[in-house]
Amino acid sequence: MITDVKVLEGVLTGVKFKGAHYVFETEHRLPRLVIDLFTKSNGVVIKVGDASHPNGIEVLTCYPDWAERNEKVLDEIKGLLREGFYEKDILKKIDYVA
Repeated sequence: MITDVKVLEGVLTGVKFKGAHYVFETEHRLPRLVIDLFTKSNGVVIKVGDASHPNGIEVLTCYPDWAERNEKVLDEIKGLLREGFYEKDILKKIDYVA
């Protein structure tokens, strides 16, 4: 557990976040509602009928940049387990390794 704020700041400077903002328009004005239940677990906030998009559903996402790399590595590991580690006696080149 990190209890020193300076140590925590040092750790957080290396974390970069990515995100996206999606808006789905509807024909009618919607009542204002914010669903933030999944903010901590999945980085997703859903806003309905707010001032910026009164006729829309907004989906905001935010996740650390390493999450995409982890998903790519996991997909490659699953592929290797399905297909085997060797292809014609040559070790497959994994493209995430520089």
